[in-house]
Amino acid sequence: MPSVSRLRWLLAIMLLSSANPWLCGKDREPISSIQIAKDDSSAVVQLTYWGESGHHPDAFNVDGTGFLIGREGYFITAAHVLTRYKEGTAQLTATIHQRDRSGSGMWFDVVEVDKEHDLALCKISGFSVMEEPKGGPRRRESFRDVTSLAISENSAVAGEPIAIIGFPLGAVASPVIQVGNIGATDAMLDAVPIFPAGRRDLLIVSVSANHGNSGCPVISLLTGHVLGMIVQYVPAPLLPAANIQQQSGLMVAVPAKWISDMLTRHKVANRPIEAKEHLVM
Repeated sequence: MPSVSRLRWLLAIMLLSSANPWLCGKDREPISSIQIAKDDSSAVVQLTYWGESGHHPDAFNVDGTGFLIGREGYFITAAHVLTRYKEGTAQLTATIHQRDRSGSGMWFDVVEVDKEHDLALCKISGFSVMEEPKGGPRRRESFRDVTSLAISENSAVAGEPIAIIGFPLGAVASPVIQVGNIGATDAMLDAVPIFPAGRRDLLIVSVSANHGNSGCPVISLLTGHVLGMIVQYVPAPLLPAANIQQQSGLMVAVPAKWISDMLTRHKVANRPIEAKEHLVM
């Protein structure tokens, strides 16, 4: 029979392992980026500007990315992506693209904007999912299953493999997936002039993103859960004398904890819509 001290030791290991999956899962196989793209691409929304009050489609611009959480049409994005949002108009809309590349801009309400942490919670108006599309000539196969993402309950770990999904450089019909890793969880870089509050909590992500990626999720390739959200890139000097910069291949992301805190404030359940449910909207 094991001694009392041995049982206590085994219990301690079990508790630590459940708190940090890396202790038991260091050798686990990463989730395929192909699978992440297949399951999670429909969880990201394109935030599109349509001109003043939404009446000037010639001014079309992809201002950033958001991602669905929960089951009621809530999504998370970066606060600065909402700069051109105008309540009660289609000036800035959220679009979920379908398999046939169709998609319409949906109105949404801003629930909370936390400019200090560059984080925002929004809700799509009239959000509803169903097993079968309502009428019309389009076949079900043209619809992409709607999904949403789960926010990680564990902190990111330096070196953890990740994927980001967003709409960089004006990408329209399909979101773009890129892979990399968590570069650091506590880096403070002088090269970035404006950090959100809580600099020591921010993530540095080793992936080269661009305008339009702001607000996109940082997804763990170990768990499939959201570790953070992209807010800005880290510039690198190209011609210092002329103040000309280039992409460094690093991005700054806010941590999952900040997102979880915002969801808690508004009683939004961290319970995602999964691809296997085969729901559409």
